[in-house]
Amino acid sequence: MAAPNAGDKDLKAFRDFLTQYNTVTEQCFGACVNDLTARLKEEKCSINCLDKYLKMTQRVSLRFQVSFSLLVAVKNSIPIFLRLLRFVILPL
Repeated sequence: MAAPNAGDKDLKAFRDFLTQYNTVTEQCFGACVNDLTARLKEEKCSINCLDKYLKMTQRVSLRFQVSFSLLVAVKNSIPIFLRLLRFVILPL
């Protein structure tokens, strides 16, 4: 099977973005809009909902970056640790 080209990856990324956008829109609309009469209140609620979602997404992304960095650091330091451990254990 042929490897996907850059255009396919871009299209998939755009589809994923649209799916996520639609999901957030539906959630915030459902939580904030009741009868379409309290426009200012509903608009403020929708903005707060989106703001909370963006902050949550940013936090989760940052946590993944930190976790991945720690995982790579630990993975790269294990051989060094084992070599140091060998020098500590063997002389006994």
